[in-house]
Amino acid sequence: KLGEEDEVWDQSQTGAWERGSEEYEEMVKRMHASWTSQRDFAHMLECCLENDEVTYDTFYAVRDNEARWFDLEHAKAVIDYEPQDDASEWDSPPNVDEPKADD
Repeated sequence: KLGEEDEVWDQSQTGAWERGSEEYEEMVKRMHASWTSQRDFAHMLECCLENDEVTYDTFYAVRDNEARWFDLEHAKAVIDYEPQDDASEWDSPPNVDEPKADD
């Protein structure tokens, strides 16, 4: 039988939290804090590839808003990283099954 600590570890690995639970809401906050859009990730990659001075460094490719806990100042100063997107604009997954207006 799994102990309570084992169950929490298993949930953290599978993302099996009940919607609306305290644990689920905490994980949503954490995911928003570390979320990166495809556009911002591509911009970070472009900044790294176009910089001829840096041979090795560590940068956080997250968006620039109040919920983040990663420091972006280093990436902004060294490689001119300027994220454009914000996780607060994404409160649910995009509806990929919705038909386009032309369909």
